[in-house]
Amino acid sequence: MKILLIGSSGLIGSALTEKIDKKKFKLICYDIKKPKNVSNIFFIKGSVEDLKELYKKTKSIKIDIVIHLAAFLGVKNTEKDKLKCLDINILGTKNVLDFCLKRKVKKIIFSSSSEVYGEGGRIFLKEESFLKPKSVYGITKVVNEEYIKAYCKKTKLNYNICRFFNIYGTNQRNDFVIPNFINKIKKNQAIKIYGKGDQIRSFCYVDDAVDALLKLIFNKNKNTTYNIGNNKEPIKMINLAKLIFRLTNKKINIKKIDFLKSDRSAKREIYERKPDISKAIKEINYMPKIKLVDGIRKILNETNI
Repeated sequence: MKILLIGSSGLIGSALTEKIDKKKFKLICYDIKKPKNVSNIFFIKGSVEDLKELYKKTKSIKIDIVIHLAAFLGVKNTEKDKLKCLDINILGTKNVLDFCLKRKVKKIIFSSSSEVYGEGGRIFLKEESFLKPKSVYGITKVVNEEYIKAYCKKTKLNYNICRFFNIYGTNQRNDFVIPNFINKIKKNQAIKIYGKGDQIRSFCYVDDAVDALLKLIFNKNKNTTYNIGNNKEPIKMINLAKLIFRLTNKKINIKKIDFLKSDRSAKREIYERKPDISKAIKEINYMPKIKLVDGIRKILNETNI
């Protein structure tokens, strides 16, 4: 089976390239930079904004599945440059869909986000929950999902959509919360908490996210959306910071920041968001295995704190 992975150098993409069985699959990676610590892959350099090089280099290859992970992301980045976020995430995905149709790809697996739900409240969010994104990034993901459904309705292309909930892991960018906290501790700097720090998230280690993608390759349920995350350990941001301090044996140093001085506003903030993953458990036998404390320890071991 020939798989085209678009967005292979990010957190999930690079982990997937490491774990996928190269004997079972022929993997073609497409991104603006090559995945780290990965050898023996067919890599094509390029952006989703222009797929000319991808068309050229795969002209003689019959591609079965496209896994589309590429996106412009990060709260600070997407809020600062909304136009770039809209262009890359929406027009880029349309380019990928056009590629799928022209190359007669059978299936696309798309990386969406829990941002599509907006504020979750106290409930565990189901795939049928109302979508009310608060961020431009979340809006782009809703539009992406609708584009995919519209394309697939008029063609023979099938899809599976993954709404990922707070994926973390080694080699993640420092502007994401867990690596940001760890990096601050490493530099003996205070961890910044927005507001009171009582925002609640459910974190999922990247290996569990990759396990879901591998299962979806063989998923027989067509044109379906799944929540992918870890529903077992919702945690407040203030408690996440304290946990990382405890694991590093460092003295707690937390600084609470007013929303007006942060990269988000109180209006834009998500105060509680947790996934209901019962559909993924039932239909693709997905079950996250890595506890939050163990996932953080993996990162700490890599960073030698």
